[in-house]
Amino acid sequence: MLKQEISILKAIAEDLLELSSGTIDNGSRKPENVAARIGVCNVLLEAGLTPAIIARYVNKDRSNIYHYQKEHEKYLSDKRINPFYNEFWADLTKVYNPEKLPRLWRMAELNRVKTNITNLQAQKEILLNEL
Repeated sequence: MLKQEISILKAIAEDLLELSSGTIDNGSRKPENVAARIGVCNVLLEAGLTPAIIARYVNKDRSNIYHYQKEHEKYLSDKRINPFYNEFWADLTKVYNPEKLPRLWRMAELNRVKTNITNLQAQKEILLNEL
């Protein structure tokens, strides 16, 4: 469910920048590809997802997510630095419904709970087998 919602967000970003499908996930450093990744990651950060979870869904390291967050803040603090990104960000936040952000956070929380339950069940099995 979370994966599907993130895929929708990626598709919106790719459409806005007229990128081919799947471009966000490739390693290209073209300005429009980087802008798309920064935008998508920051929407997800605003939704309350952790950098580790975001990194898993955008095929990047967690450190990249922190870097994208800093770049985003820098670009928004001075619109002259990257007007292309600022225009894209404005368009992305208009098109992607901000009401979905709490839903993304809840889905991420459900995924975390599910993972924790799975881990606890595995630990329980290990302990029971040791008895």
